Amino acid sequence: MGLGIIIRDLDGFVLKGGGIFKERVVNSEWDKLDALFEGISLARCLDLNKVNLEMDCASFVNRFQKAQADIMIFGHWIKVAQSMLDSFSEVDIRWIDRCSNRASNILCNYSLKNCCNFDFAMDYPVEIHNLVILNAS
Repeated sequence: MGLGIIIRDLDGFVLKGGGIFKERVVNSEWDKLDALFEGISLARCLDLNKVNLEMDCASFVNRFQKAQADIMIFGHWIKVAQSMLDSFSEVDIRWIDRCSNRASNILCNYSLKNCCNFDFAMDYPVEIHNLVILNAS
């Protein structure tokens, strides 16, 4: 499983990001849940108080927004993520089209292909910058 995460400020400036490789096979909803936990952890490390989370899995976003009615194991973990988000003053989670999420998908695929974890901060390489610019257009 691979995850690609990019954290930006309100102006779209990249603050932090990376790719994460995990040796397990899961469906796309569990994959997105892992990405959510990683994103929350990164947002906490950056001491952010307002977060907008974008995911390209509509079923995950729907389940997240209706988690109170979900009594399955997956629903339990969504509730855990929701309680972690309580520490932020403002939270928005929404679905975005997969083509609007190209940069994080490329980071995910890179970590999968190379079986590696990597991260970057504001001094990210030019290749990451080009991905972000491409993703914005």
